[in-house]
Amino acid sequence: METVEWQNYGTESGNPQCANCMVHSGYEASGVNYTFGSIKGLLQTAKAIFFSKYEDEGAQRILNEWKPASHGPLVQIAGPASQTADNLQEVSGD
Repeated sequence: METVEWQNYGTESGNPQCANCMVHSGYEASGVNYTFGSIKGLLQTAKAIFFSKYEDEGAQRILNEWKPASHGPLVQIAGPASQTADNLQEVSGD
């Protein structure tokens, strides 16, 4: 913990890989405490939400270039051959 250069991480670091980080590592609790801890915090949070833009060209480029992984077609997995509708046991209560 003491050897990590924390200034290189987080949304304010300038590191494009951290720009849209959704990890809950203290930011959420600190933000809630700041927002609801005073009128000033509430007004500053409302101002930031409604009137400011977070512009990070590196993060935007990464988001624009991202391609979701394609998955193969869905395959129906059949049960064992002995499990047919004719030989299934009725469950009590059904």
